[in-house]
Amino acid sequence: MLWIEGELFPRLPALAERLLESLGIPYVVDLDDAIFHIYDQHRWPLYRRFLGRKIDVVLSRAAAVTAGNDYLAERALRAGAPRAVVVPTTVDERAYRRIDPTAGDKLTFGWIGSPATEKYLQTIQPALQHLCHSLPADLRLIGATHHLVGPEDLRPWSEKTEIEELSVCDIGSLH
Repeated sequence: MLWIEGELFPRLPALAERLLESLGIPYVVDLDDAIFHIYDQHRWPLYRRFLGRKIDVVLSRAAAVTAGNDYLAERALRAGAPRAVVVPTTVDERAYRRIDPTAGDKLTFGWIGSPATEKYLQTIQPALQHLCHSLPADLRLIGATHHLVGPEDLRPWSEKTEIEELSVCDIGSLH
């Protein structure tokens, strides 16, 4: 049996997974992120047309799927996976609490990611700009390297400061 992290060959059709099935080699898919949206919500229509259901094909041919949460498990089952088991994230959610929700007079939007994922901020850049200009709001970007929205607060990511950095955010996104 093979253990596959999401898919074997990103951005290519599910030919390898289909080959495994035809050879009788079972595989388990570890689905810890909504990678299907890379394909089914892509901005290019031809990309969506040819690869939009790729992850559904991968999931439907798997012997089982391990999913990071209920949303991913339900999506795997809807795609045709014979079995989906939730294996929760190892992040201790109890450690991530807002320090003082009444502190300050501005709303703080937070984002944590990496230079590789900061490009996703561009898709919501107009909305973030509108919010930061129309509300008394700040934007804190943890792990980003470029100012993508405006005069946001760029913070380096560090395991030692992650909880402290996130604790001052009122609304956030993890990437």
